[in-house]
Amino acid sequence: MEHQYFHPILMYLRENPHTGLLFTFFVAFLESLPLIGTIIPGTVTMTIVGILIGTGALPPILSFVIASLAAFAGDSIGFIIGYHYNERLRTMWPFRSHPQWLAMGEAFFKKHGGKSILIGRFIGPARSTVPLIAGLLRLTWLRFMIAALPSAFLWALMYLIPGVLLGAVSREIPKGDTTRFFLYGIGIIAAIWFVFWVIQHFFIQLTRAINFGTDRLWNYLSRKTLGRILIKDITNQQKPSDHHQLTLFFTAVLSGILFLILFFNVRHQGALTDFNYPVFHVLQSIRTLICNKIFVVITIMGMPTTLAFISIVMTAGLLFAKQWRSAAHFLAAFLLSAGAVFVFKTLSHAPRPQGFEHVATSFSFPSGHTTLSLVIFSFIAFLMTTLTPKKWRWIPFTLSTTLIVLVAFSRLYLGEHWLADVIGSLLLGLAILLLVIISYRRMPRAKSAFHMTHSRAVNLLVISLCIPWSIQITHNFSTYLHNTTPVWPKQKITINAWWNDPLNITPLYRNNRFGKPFQPFNVQWQGSLQAITQTLKKNGWEPISNDSKLKLKSTLQRFSSREAQYHMPLLDWLYRNKPPEIFMIKHIPLHGRIIEFRLWKSTVHFQPENDPLWIGGVDTRIAPKVLLSIKEHTKISLLGDAGLDELYNNAHQYQRKIMTVSVNPALPEIKKLNWDGKILLIRETNH
Repeated sequence: MEHQYFHPILMYLRENPHTGLLFTFFVAFLESLPLIGTIIPGTVTMTIVGILIGTGALPPILSFVIASLAAFAGDSIGFIIGYHYNERLRTMWPFRSHPQWLAMGEAFFKKHGGKSILIGRFIGPARSTVPLIAGLLRLTWLRFMIAALPSAFLWALMYLIPGVLLGAVSREIPKGDTTRFFLYGIGIIAAIWFVFWVIQHFFIQLTRAINFGTDRLWNYLSRKTLGRILIKDITNQQKPSDHHQLTLFFTAVLSGILFLILFFNVRHQGALTDFNYPVFHVLQSIRTLICNKIFVVITIMGMPTTLAFISIVMTAGLLFAKQWRSAAHFLAAFLLSAGAVFVFKTLSHAPRPQGFEHVATSFSFPSGHTTLSLVIFSFIAFLMTTLTPKKWRWIPFTLSTTLIVLVAFSRLYLGEHWLADVIGSLLLGLAILLLVIISYRRMPRAKSAFHMTHSRAVNLLVISLCIPWSIQITHNFSTYLHNTTPVWPKQKITINAWWNDPLNITPLYRNNRFGKPFQPFNVQWQGSLQAITQTLKKNGWEPISNDSKLKLKSTLQRFSSREAQYHMPLLDWLYRNKPPEIFMIKHIPLHGRIIEFRLWKSTVHFQPENDPLWIGGVDTRIAPKVLLSIKEHTKISLLGDAGLDELYNNAHQYQRKIMTVSVNPALPEIKKLNWDGKILLIRETNH
């Protein structure tokens, strides 16, 4: 298939590069033209161009420059059309029949200004119409070029890179598998683009539906007795036509209902808590010392005591500035959040994650850090937006949302809370926040609205946030870092005691990154790590390097080789969140198979030398028969004890024995391995 399709095309383009460059120009040019660009699937077409570059059929630099200039040319055509025809565009086809197309573009352009040309290129509906709108609204040529040129270069770079990578990797693919590789690659990229498009349009339609439904519901409630009471209580008295109050109210009610459902589910350990353990174990498996320190600093920002100090300083500053309504609502937001967290923590009886130097004695659900962070930081952002021009209001909300997400993630990363705790906290915090905002926006008097000079607002914000945070970091960083450190209790035993009864002091299975039993510990070895390595090397075992460059090369070779050694896991297998101390392989005569051997340090230490017991696993890896197959993939097996027998024979200078345990049939991953329950014990002969 390679020779029938791709090979002739590549050979032709190598001999006639001008044809490929012309194709590149037209793809990028048409993608950028008004209306036409919305029809052409730029993700797919530009990926094809990138593949041609990656395979060497097209020169990379020249192709990138041509794609960028073509995109700029397409934008310029749109700008010229909009500038020349101006208001006459509204009476021309197809805008005469579809005036909403121009209306959407104008709304987008007025919202984002000149930067619409830069960001609009990466947003589906606006991609090819924004330059047209820029001309219609009489943007100057200079401002247009300043935004359009970098936009075109950035667009070409981002859209070509995936295809370039596909093309480069395809050089390592066997000829018979290249077609399948290209189809999979283009299919995945197209699927990602489609999902993004669906999500984008879904939220656009959802917003329209909510606004339409809110208006209808507001009119309906206004005609009912109880409805009029609700409308009266939530109406913005300075702007009675503002129906967003009703949207906020029902969002708060919905959030509160979802929180209560999750609360009772956590209280009774229901199905909604099933993701707690997998997420916990995945996050613990990626912890590093640097990230630990970063997230401790972040989580201190969300400490209830930190947020209490922030609330006190912020409230005092608002009172000093005579912002009575803002101060009252800010203080109410903190007190309501703190009170709700205290009540639901007391009632939840949800245990916290274990296995750390210090585990808080309070119950886990909900997370006080997350709830208070969402309410306090969001309400601060809400107040700041009243002082900010409309086109810049996204900045306070983006900053506050980023901080809230980081605090919430830090609680999961540091092992202080479960996933259900954080989700519940976000729901609870959102309900409280929206109710406080609804109350604030009722605004009986216009003078009670938040108003302050920008300089005073910035000073108040800096003092309120930075001083409490700095004090808390200074006093609590070391303690928090120590308390959130995972701990693994050590066991002290003599070598003979272990040799006589090895199965009651070590785990039988190693868990995967989701906390599920995945591999049996079928080897226990007492001895020097260096001596073990030397012994295995003498018997033909090869150590696997952790060098990142070699790993990258090996990863690329999995696309071109059917050798099992190139189909090992991309991520290290972990025990106690650490990679193996020894990872070695041995080739066996059976084609496409290798024996893998890994050793980790256990929690068992021998007395009196305090040397560790090494535990690990040996298995046979079987490479896939077909590369780039969705149905078939590499797998490991323990059938026939091939790996265990090989290790037994290679460790002949040690004392060895094999024991057999019963295999738990309820563990699906272990059952797939066809393990017969044999465990190899090895120790030095001088004991």
